[in-house]
Amino acid sequence: MLEIRDLGVTDSGPRLAELRRRFAQWVDGTTRLREFVSVDLPIDVGTDFLVMPFRIRGLSTDTLDEGEDVDDAQREEWLEMSRTARVALGQSPPDDELIVLLAEKLLCQPSRGTMVAVGFEDPGPPTFRVVDLEIDDEDLPRVASWLADLELPEGE
Repeated sequence: MLEIRDLGVTDSGPRLAELRRRFAQWVDGTTRLREFVSVDLPIDVGTDFLVMPFRIRGLSTDTLDEGEDVDDAQREEWLEMSRTARVALGQSPPDDELIVLLAEKLLCQPSRGTMVAVGFEDPGPPTFRVVDLEIDDEDLPRVASWLADLELPEGE
């Protein structure tokens, strides 16, 4: 899991919040995809921290793919969401390569960062919730470089 201090970027809190906002904006702007997925956004942002909504970690999409004892309907819905994400990336890819990376990691393949929304405090659509961007050590230099170059919107 990403620790903000690992980034080595000034004002990393607002920069990560902007990355989450841009990813959520792409998901919300993709009509069919937003029926399946929501992206958690921070409830508070500091210079070097984000405060995220409290979530009870439940079933992540990587468990749906591992043949665990899960509901077949949930597995089928995840497969449909994953296909929808791949189509969206092909038809209207985001301008930003980092958003593409996040979509591929969090929506197109099994992910610990994407949870089944069943049991969360807001049941019903969308079925999946991105709770963690799942930036790993392999992605860290690319993400840190992108964040360092990011121009934040006014007031951030």
